[in-house]
Amino acid sequence: MKNEQITLDSKDLLVVLEMVYAKHEGPWTYDAMARQLGLSASQVHGSVARLMASGLLTSKGLKGEVNRRGLADFIIHGARYVFPAVFGKISRGIKTGVSSEHFGESMLIKDGEAWVWPSSNGNARGMALAPIHPSALKAIQHDPELHKALVHFDALRAGSARERKVAEGFFQNSLAWRS
Repeated sequence: MKNEQITLDSKDLLVVLEMVYAKHEGPWTYDAMARQLGLSASQVHGSVARLMASGLLTSKGLKGEVNRRGLADFIIHGARYVFPAVFGKISRGIKTGVSSEHFGESMLIKDGEAWVWPSSNGNARGMALAPIHPSALKAIQHDPELHKALVHFDALRAGSARERKVAEGFFQNSLAWRS
């Protein structure tokens, strides 16, 4: 019997965060989203299908609405268990989590204790933390708001209770419906 259970993939989270945080003119197309994220159009299409099946995206696909309340609930309470933090060795890279200037609260980080996404383009040294998806490094080049969201996501999945609380506040505020 074939397993028909649908599970979210890390690129799905990247796609839905792009839909929420990116500054984009007009409706998304699969090609435009793929170029922005460094994915293929078929990967974006698959992500959209899984996001609709999970209820994080309405049935209109890329033209639909993100279930912001559901996304906040998933990110805050479940995503760190689905996408656990994976640390590596000291590396050169781009600061993330509480180490990043994009984090919502100033934290005192000692030299060498920073978290970085490994990248030859980075200018920091610290403990390597694998990004949610390898293409995240390309995606943040185009969108500082997505970068900010991913930094806070890393604080949620790898931070202390205090750091997670700050990141939780970021997602509660930024994903709240505005009327």
